[in-house]
Formats: sequence, C-alpha cells, structure tokens
Amino acid sequence: MKENSRKKKILESSSMLWHILIILYLISIVAYIVYFVICHKIFMIGFLIATLFMLSFELLIFIRDKIYKKDKAEK
Repeated sequence: MKENSRKKKILESSSMLWHILIILYLISIVAYIVYFVICHKIFMIGFLIATLFMLSFELLIFIRDKIYKKDKAEK
C-alpha cells in the first residue's frame, strides 16, 4: 500500500511539472508574439488568440487540479 502511495505522489509531481512547463512555454510564445509586434511591426492575431486560448485552458486545468488536491488533502 505504501508503494502505491509513493507512485501516486511521483505521478502527481510529474503532472504538476508538466503543467508548469506547458504554461511557461505558452507564456514564452506570447512574449515572442509581442516581440514581433514591437520589433517587426507584424501582428499575428490568429496565433495570439490560439495561444491565449491554450494558455487559459491550461491555467484552468492547473488551478482546478490545485483546488482538487487541496480539498482532498483537507478531508
């Protein structure tokens, strides 16, 4: 039983790391788009909208996961 708990914690921490990495990646894409707007006067509205949508969706999943784990830990 202890082994299952350890594996579950490892999987949860790995999942958390992937969420954080994806969020950082999407933020870097937004920064890249801003760079192109400022330096090259090229505005990629479709790319920006798609990236912001993916970022908001990933943040929603990340926050929901954090709240679920917090509620589960309190019980």
